[in-house]
Amino acid sequence: ICKVAKDESNKIGQELSAKYPDPKAVPEDQYQVLLKDAVTRLLPFYQKVVTDLRALTPPAADAVVVAKGVDTLDQAAKAMETDPNAIDSPAMLSYQEGYDYGLTECFTPATKKFVPVGSAIP
Repeated sequence: ICKVAKDESNKIGQELSAKYPDPKAVPEDQYQVLLKDAVTRLLPFYQKVVTDLRALTPPAADAVVVAKGVDTLDQAAKAMETDPNAIDSPAMLSYQEGYDYGLTECFTPATKKFVPVGSAIP
């Protein structure tokens, strides 16, 4: 479920890196436009992930971990929608328990270096 959103995020990051090889050369106002565009493209994917995960019924013993994970994804989507700069937050998709549970396409482990889409945006 999360792989599609992650793949789209990676695709956008690669496109931006190819188009803007020197991120420091881009003015701040243009950077903000690029962030908004990235969020506009990504948000529907993350909203679908939340909807699709909420539709699943996890085993009772795992319900708390999964529910917290879905809430984490939902909060991340809402944060991006409110403030496109949130896309750069390393903590946005960090959820160790969800990662350990096996939702490795949905979350980053707390110890892994997060590489946000925004890092490819100058």
